[in-house]
Amino acid sequence: MRKGQVTIFAIIGIVLVVIFTYLLMVSDILDEMSRSWSKSDYVSFDYAEGMVRNSMSACMQGLAVEGVYSVALHGGYLSVNPLPYYGERGTNYFTAFPPDFAPMLLDSSGGKLLSEDEVGKKLCNRIYPDLDKCLDVDSLEAEGFAVSQEGFDGDFSAVDCNATLKDGFVSFRVGYPVMLSREGYSLSVSDYAFSIPYDLKKAYDLAGKTISAIIDDSSDGVYDLEGLCDEADGLKIVLHNREIINITGPGLSPLGLEPLEFHFAVKDYNLVGDCR
Repeated sequence: MRKGQVTIFAIIGIVLVVIFTYLLMVSDILDEMSRSWSKSDYVSFDYAEGMVRNSMSACMQGLAVEGVYSVALHGGYLSVNPLPYYGERGTNYFTAFPPDFAPMLLDSSGGKLLSEDEVGKKLCNRIYPDLDKCLDVDSLEAEGFAVSQEGFDGDFSAVDCNATLKDGFVSFRVGYPVMLSREGYSLSVSDYAFSIPYDLKKAYDLAGKTISAIIDDSSDGVYDLEGLCDEADGLKIVLHNREIINITGPGLSPLGLEPLEFHFAVKDYNLVGDCR
């Protein structure tokens, strides 16, 4: 056998020894990881992820319901009063309506009904500030998890929220990242989608029709709300003190729950009649 061939075989042998040694080392590392990260650890992470997702989703839905009621009660606003905690400025145009106030959506200068996109932003404003209260951090930390949530300090840019008025319900999509970590392993729970079975859109659309009809069809500033009964689609249009309009009806909210009522005020017009 030639000397060159012997050298080649020697090199191949050395390479094989190095590869075998490396594989043994990797096997030992994987063995150690397997022993240190047991099946119960994975189960614990799955349980924690489920707890975060379920508790956050339930809490968000509760906040969304409160937002829908507030927006309906105030004609598209969370409140006619400034609510800095919710990033809301309120409105300067309103009238007293026990037990609260109704925004002035129509006067001699024209209609002021917020757009659907603006109403959606109001609904999201009701959710943003309270998200950090939705999670039971103490319970997770008691299980050894480090929990990281986005801090706000009044800046909601870290959260992505979209609320859309649909026929028969309000659709929400919320992106709010929560990071769980323990023993070098971490996971993030962030995206939520749910709907609230309140037909806010139906009341909103009828309010828009009412405002347009008053502007277009009033005679010498007088308008009879009975003219809208055919378009009310089963809803009630009730007039209070000649300037507060209350749109309500059983189709706006699920059976057995508090009825949804859409309130707004009209000034500088003489309103009469209603649809009950």
